[in-house]
Order: sequence, then C-alpha cells, then structure tokens
Amino acid sequence: MTMPENVASEYHEVCGELDNITLKVFDVLSQLNETRQSLESTLKDGYFLMSKARYSMGNKSVSTVQYNEKEMVASALVDVYTESMFDTDAFKFELTGPNDTTTAEIDKEKTAVRKRNIKSTVDDVTRGIEELNVKKDESDLKSKESKSNDDNTVDPIKWFGVLVPQALKQSQACFKKVLTSSCEISSLQNELMALKHAYKDKMKQKMSLQANSAET
Repeated sequence: MTMPENVASEYHEVCGELDNITLKVFDVLSQLNETRQSLESTLKDGYFLMSKARYSMGNKSVSTVQYNEKEMVASALVDVYTESMFDTDAFKFELTGPNDTTTAEIDKEKTAVRKRNIKSTVDDVTRGIEELNVKKDESDLKSKESKSNDDNTVDPIKWFGVLVPQALKQSQACFKKVLTSSCEISSLQNELMALKHAYKDKMKQKMSLQANSAET
C-alpha cells in the first residue's frame, strides 16, 4: 500500500507515538508493581510492630480507648493536580503540608507587583506596595494562626503515653510512609488510564489514515 508523502509522514509519526505510549505503559506498570509491593510490606511491618507494642504495653494500653475520634484533625493534606502526557491529562496526587499555600500566595503577590507597568505613576506604585504589605500581614497572621493550631495538635503517639516503646514509634513511621505510597499508587493508576485513552486515540488516528490511503 502506497501513501502520499504527507500522509506517510503523519502515519509514521503516529506509529512512533504509539510505540512511545507502549513503552511508557510498561514503565508505569513496573513502577506500580514495585510501589504496591512496598505498600504491602510496609503495612505488614506497621501492624506487626503495633502488635509488638501492644504485647509489651498491654492490649488496653494501645486501643481506641486512648483517643476520641470526634476530636481528630487531619495532620496531612493531599494536593491534586493534572499532568499532560500524549495530549491527555492525568490526575496526580501529592502528599503536602497544611501551610504550603501561605508561602505560595505571598510569592504570587510579590511577582504581581514586580510585573507592574514601569510607566505607572508614583502614587500607583506606592498604593500597590501598601496593598502588598497589608496582604502579606494578613498572610503572616494566617500563617501564625495555622502554626499555632499545629503546635496545639497532639502527636498521635502521645495518646498512648509519654514513654512509649520504640516499636510503637516505628509502627507510626510505617503508616506515615503508607500515605505517600497510597498517593503514588493513585497517581500511577490514573496515569495508566490516561495512557490507555491516548493509545485508543492514536489507534483511531492510525486506522483513519490507513482508510483514507486505501480510498485514494
């Protein structure tokens, strides 16, 4: 089957993109498998260390009696954003701290002031600086309040006593690691779905080029 030069060029380009998507799928599958195995191993270690701590401290010393679920506050946040790949968007999840947005807002305001028109009058520049100072003061106040709330938040490990065994601390570290692994797995699964849609779109494009070439 012969194709016009312009169609043949586009056809080979699509075939190359299909190859790249296929290689990317295998790469993501490998990462996903490794992360799942790591998650499973970390969970096992976390539960084993918790049972070890309960054995040394007593079953009643490490149980739901030590905390009130109604007063719990999340100590970790998940940032959700999109990442483009092969003309398709995939949702990504990243574990973040609660105070990250404050710094970003301040930097954004500073950048906005730096990009002001040079031809602005002195009064406009002065007014802009004053507005920035006010917003920065508000941001600093929010940051201090948030930090104060964080300082008042009790480390969950202290629910079970002040001098807890090392096994319980290691168990807590394992479950913290699980949070990061869970975000990575969710991101990789969404990436696989995006690659699947991208592959289907490229295959349709390839079949369309073949059909058009056959008609001519």
